[in-house]
Amino acid sequence: MSTIADVYDVMSLIDNELDLSSGGSDETRALVAVKVAQRYFETLAAAMPAGVLQTTITVATAAQTETTTWTASLKRLDAVWVLDPVTLRPMYRLKRIHETGGHVPSLPWPLQLSLPTGTGAPAGYYANTANFYWMPLPDGIHTLRLYGFVTAAAPTSRASTFAYADECMAPFAAFAVKLMAMGVADADGDLTALADTCFRPLLRGMKKFDRSEPIPRSYSYAHET
Repeated sequence: MSTIADVYDVMSLIDNELDLSSGGSDETRALVAVKVAQRYFETLAAAMPAGVLQTTITVATAAQTETTTWTASLKRLDAVWVLDPVTLRPMYRLKRIHETGGHVPSLPWPLQLSLPTGTGAPAGYYANTANFYWMPLPDGIHTLRLYGFVTAAAPTSRASTFAYADECMAPFAAFAVKLMAMGVADADGDLTALADTCFRPLLRGMKKFDRSEPIPRSYSYAHET
């Protein structure tokens, strides 16, 4: 498994004047630069379509409690599924409620026809990156699986595990070296442009990781004209 020391090796290839040996004069600054590179990469990844760098985490409801705290590392939510209490396998997907405060019993049409009110297992949710608001009010503990993009912990030393695939290493290194070379008068916007240059082509490639068959069109609503 690759570590931050491996990223340093690539950085040294890009700029052989850097001293990135253990205890080297540039090692502390390089670690900060890699952390910044990771955060810019993750900001772009969070804006990609569902499925890109997707993973899962679980949260749980509490009895007679309308909210569950949003997980801070969850930066893109792709889907919420209720898990079977015994097998912990997905049973059904929750409906996203778009209207602010729409999880309360007075529901907008057509949710009032399809989602239950009162108490019970969650059937829908409203989220605002601070909390999940469940509908109906949970009657007990229910475990839910969240699909989405979850940020990795920031590295703390050269021995820290590199959080992403090895093909991400060269873009991380290029961004970090450029960041270390920036001067006082360089505009902050240059970092955004640099992140686009280093990371966006990589993320676009990850978006099409499954090419086994064409993606069909999906029609969710029917209407008459």
